[in-house]
Amino acid sequence: MREINSFDETYTFCKALGSEIRISIIRLLQEHHEMNHNELSELLGVTNGAMTAHIKLLAEADIIEITHASGKRGSQKKCSLKER
Repeated sequence: MREINSFDETYTFCKALGSEIRISIIRLLQEHHEMNHNELSELLGVTNGAMTAHIKLLAEADIIEITHASGKRGSQKKCSLKER
């Protein structure tokens, strides 16, 4: 269970959950455990720029973690839910 210790942490956490797209990202990551940035963008029908903003908010709230891996054309961001 995640422990929140301050108003700022609460605000960041609630802000991260304040979007249907971000809730959908969390659900997809629960189901698939790990997905890259482009896979999430395609499945949810949002641009890469918008996906970057959504992922940034979820990472700032400590809900997801982002790792970098080599891909076919450079590096790719892989997202997964943080273990608690």
